[in-house]
Amino acid sequence: MIIEKRKDIAFLIKFNPIKIDTHEQIKTIVCSKSLKMLDDAYAKKQFPIADCAKNVDIKKMTELAKSLGIRAVPTMIMPDGRIQPGYLPADQLISVIDGKNKRP
Repeated sequence: MIIEKRKDIAFLIKFNPIKIDTHEQIKTIVCSKSLKMLDDAYAKKQFPIADCAKNVDIKKMTELAKSLGIRAVPTMIMPDGRIQPGYLPADQLISVIDGKNKRP
């Protein structure tokens, strides 16, 4: 994992919920601030929907992504403003973050 290799790199996660059937899970992850739930969601594990989920606005999430021109999941925005859509292996992503190369 990147954060195990590099203590100077951090990620701020913003969701762009493109699948309607994941909205309640995403809202629960956001309001619970749970990385375990995020891992469980990627592993396709079920977890209970939290009461706080009703307070999370999915529309704001999708509007933010749209305003930034983000259409792919995942998409990373680098500190210098570069947008990197799609998955990259850890070593390649570190190289992109460091500005050593562009997305292959």
